[in-house]
Amino acid sequence: MIQRYIFLYLVLFAQYISAQSESKGKMQYHLIRKFRANTVITTCELYFNEQVSISYHTGLNVDNQDPRTVVQDINPQNRPFQVKNLKTKRILSSESAKIIVSDTLMPIKWIIKPEKKIIAGLECQKAQAFIRGRDYSAWFCPKIPINTGPWKLYGLPGLILEAYDSTGEITFSFQGLEYPMKNPMLLTNPTFKRSQKIISYNEYIEQRKKQIALEKRGLREVSPSGEIVISTERGNGIEILPD
Repeated sequence: MIQRYIFLYLVLFAQYISAQSESKGKMQYHLIRKFRANTVITTCELYFNEQVSISYHTGLNVDNQDPRTVVQDINPQNRPFQVKNLKTKRILSSESAKIIVSDTLMPIKWIIKPEKKIIAGLECQKAQAFIRGRDYSAWFCPKIPINTGPWKLYGLPGLILEAYDSTGEITFSFQGLEYPMKNPMLLTNPTFKRSQKIISYNEYIEQRKKQIALEKRGLREVSPSGEIVISTERGNGIEILPD
């Protein structure tokens, strides 16, 4: 069984990163998640070139004074990641310490708007799209002709520096950029553990739905009123699961 997972790992990662792929740039951003009265901030880094990008959750310190805000501390051995390969149209993401999801990089139907604004001295233009259950507004920089961005965002004629959803629950907040990189680094495959299982996106959806159902059942059992405190049956993570 272990040999099977290692073989799948080698085959799958060959679709994402070539042996000689170097980064052209590096961007730092905060992933900010606001659910109910709580806010969780995770620091992230994006390494990219014209074909491949890798997003890592780093979990570095954030200067924050709000007691309602939690700064997420990431174990370096379990850093969530997303790998996008625009050439092979594949995306690979670690959704937990035990699961890696392999999926097709589906086209995003962006609508480019006339609004513009300056981010860190760079002129950016607005675009909007419905992505994985949420309505997003994104700001991309045409002067950086690389069509990727934070997390699973991509597909605009320029690097996406900032994005947020219409509910205010999810924000990708720009923090810094090095482009072009003075010392390009080799984009290597993320760390893979033998205990991690590689599954398809459809399999991941089914597993999440079962998990949410079990959580709701447990909440009914412990709540005297039977009230369910999870927001919706589709979950309240970055992605909202399809019905």
